[in-house]
Amino acid sequence: MSSSECTKERFLEDVKNHKIEIIRNDGLYRHIRLSKGSSTCQYDILTWPGHLCITGDCGSYLFARIEDMFEFFRNDRAIISPDYWAEKCLSESRFGEGLRKFSVDMFNRRVIEYAISDCEGKKERKKILSAIDELLHCEDEWECVSAMRDFDSEIVSFVDFWEDDCKVYTFHFIWCLYAIVFAIQKYDESLKAELVEVKR
Repeated sequence: MSSSECTKERFLEDVKNHKIEIIRNDGLYRHIRLSKGSSTCQYDILTWPGHLCITGDCGSYLFARIEDMFEFFRNDRAIISPDYWAEKCLSESRFGEGLRKFSVDMFNRRVIEYAISDCEGKKERKKILSAIDELLHCEDEWECVSAMRDFDSEIVSFVDFWEDDCKVYTFHFIWCLYAIVFAIQKYDESLKAELVEVKR
């Protein structure tokens, strides 16, 4: 899987041929697997009272919040809530850089936003953007931190800049959140299909 940003569209492309296998379905004790018949993008969801674990080709994360964690993650529109759900993550994957990682793009956005937040008029804005130009050419976290530490200007001050760590959620964490919601939808569809079969 790529290290670029994970979108809902990208996730759905990865799982477009996935089928669900319900390995265990005993109340709050569940084990379901989603795969396309190979280990590529295959993952398992396991639940027990108060917990949900996702593990597989995408990494592993453990969440805890309410007794039935399917209820916690279940929604019809496949919307994820990374900030809130990250708070409920007990254990993050060693694979795929965990929950969050430093982003040079986020650093650049914050530098620009921070620098021009109090400026007035186009002329002042142009002067400020020129002063911070050297900060906007870093390639990694180390360079960003060094450049900010060494930055000296009479026009712009970055006194409280590091109140935000310039981190974003990792590709794998976001992928896993989409995967949980997708798995629950497939699980619900599977149970409805079984009920229809029984009624026939």
